[in-house]
Amino acid sequence: MQIKAITGGIGSGKTAAARYLKKLGAYIIDADATAHELSAPHGAIWEKYVEHFGQEILLPDGTMDRKKIADIIYADEKERQWVNNVTHPLIKQAMENELAKIKENATTDTPQAVFFDIPLLFETGWDKYFSSVWVVYVTPEIQLERLTTRRGMAKEEAQRIIKTQMPAEEKIAKADVVINNCGTRGQTRRQIREAWAAITGTKP
Repeated sequence: MQIKAITGGIGSGKTAAARYLKKLGAYIIDADATAHELSAPHGAIWEKYVEHFGQEILLPDGTMDRKKIADIIYADEKERQWVNNVTHPLIKQAMENELAKIKENATTDTPQAVFFDIPLLFETGWDKYFSSVWVVYVTPEIQLERLTTRRGMAKEEAQRIIKTQMPAEEKIAKADVVINNCGTRGQTRRQIREAWAAITGTKP
């Protein structure tokens, strides 16, 4: 079983690429989904946030007010660093536990490759744990356009989030496989199929 990572900046199309890899036969361990699970009421991240920020960051139903938290951490570098220091080890451990279960229950039907889908792969230093890293990228102009039109973000908010992440050119320089997502969906999927075929020995 091959263990790889896929990453890309916000708005790059990384999640869609990971979904397509899953369709091709890969097993995806999703950092965002893991974080969401741990952030549910009384989950490990939820507990840490409430202890640190107080009940003010909770909605009436007990779930976390993600917009309020985002406003806090993107406006205060110290708070953002605290969040990273607390959440990243919890997410990493949960993802490693999921991989361990896959290996423990391995059969002839086990996927040939497991991809860790991690948005902040390089920023967290997790890239050193993988023999191969795939990077999905778009130009900064496309990235900003997608965040403002498709996700409805204010331009200033989108620019602020993009600024906190490693530039695409730096990620590309560190990548083993690069997926250019600036074109059509078909063009992107063709690149993914070709890269998948190269590691599995299947036809693209």
